Amino acid sequence: MQAPVTPPTAYPVDPRVKDDEHLRLLAVFHYVYAGLTAAGLIFLVIHFLVMKSVMMTVQEVDVATTGSTPAGPSPTALMGVFVWFYLLFGLLMLAMTLANAYSGVCLRKKSRRTFSLVIAGVNCLNMPLGTVLGIFTIMVLVRDSVARAYQEREQR
Repeated sequence: MQAPVTPPTAYPVDPRVKDDEHLRLLAVFHYVYAGLTAAGLIFLVIHFLVMKSVMMTVQEVDVATTGSTPAGPSPTALMGVFVWFYLLFGLLMLAMTLANAYSGVCLRKKSRRTFSLVIAGVNCLNMPLGTVLGIFTIMVLVRDSVARAYQEREQR
């Protein structure tokens, strides 16, 4: 007969070690999310350049085939309106890139907890990755042990 197999004993984990590990992982994920947002910003610039090229080509072909400008708004006028949308979304994406990168720095240093909570709330609006990152960040930062760690860090 074989002796019964006993499961390994679980070693108690210090909550500070777990909190530090979670904060470190969240900082890395904020850096990654900032990188993904920056990649989206690059895609937006490429999309703008392609859209501008298409609009100019449409205008040239329209004038070449009909000999006159068609009725309605010209592609140049439409592009003028689109430029404002591209600028608005580009600035928003740039702001989110910088805010997430800075939130990662703050999480790493255990400083500016409220700032990281606000950025996590804004990230929740960006489905699906931002939502997951935002929820996990909020779950970690509202823990009492993490709040105490931030307070201890600020008192030093």
